[in-house]
Amino acid sequence: MDVREEYLANTVAGASPVQRLVLLLEAAERFIRIAQQELDKNNPEGVHINIEKAQNIYLELFCTLDQEAGDFVSNLQGLYYLVYNNLLSADVDKDSELLQDCLKTAQGITKMWKDTIDKFHADEAVLSGNSQTSKSIDICG
Repeated sequence: MDVREEYLANTVAGASPVQRLVLLLEAAERFIRIAQQELDKNNPEGVHINIEKAQNIYLELFCTLDQEAGDFVSNLQGLYYLVYNNLLSADVDKDSELLQDCLKTAQGITKMWKDTIDKFHADEAVLSGNSQTSKSIDICG
């Protein structure tokens, strides 16, 4: 195992489930970007390999959602399914524009999860009494 692989393995092993979710989402974005680069280089095999990696991530996320978590789960599944299918179409058609749309959607999903996680941690801190309220200084007198 080279240094990079060892670092990644340690990062994933030491990550919380929430951190692993973000790592997966960021990896899916990276694979879509690489697929776009491979498409620009006219390398269909590279496109396919990287799209398939991104699809596998969204398929796993789709399949592992807790159906009892609430009404939002079906919306989230629909979003994951949309990205998965659009990636499939982009791969078959070698469609650069659709691949860019997939990247934008993937970035939106990642941002949504990061914002949700940040809000959860902020709310948790307030409830536990550990919130860091910022104090302003009036320099005008």
